[in-house]
Amino acid sequence: MKKKYAFILMGDYNILDDRAVFESENMMSYIYTVNNIDEAYKLAYKLKDDGVGAVETCGAFSEDNIEKISTILGENIGVARVVATDKEKIKLDKFFSN
Repeated sequence: MKKKYAFILMGDYNILDDRAVFESENMMSYIYTVNNIDEAYKLAYKLKDDGVGAVETCGAFSEDNIEKISTILGENIGVARVVATDKEKIKLDKFFSN
């Protein structure tokens, strides 16, 4: 059976159309979009039911958001979020604020 991995991207998206699936011999990788944190929490329940084993999120998620997603997913599904060094965060904040 293939492992399942999901990445969640939060922003201004059409969540029904803005998604992707990549398949390799041993892995199914999904990219999902959400517009807000409540949609992300609902998605976390779906991912758990679908057998996803690892979830990563974009940097728009706070540590508290990750903690709640981790609680939803349970103790056997790993959760991480993209983070940047302080130097890179300055550039990213500039990019995303415009």
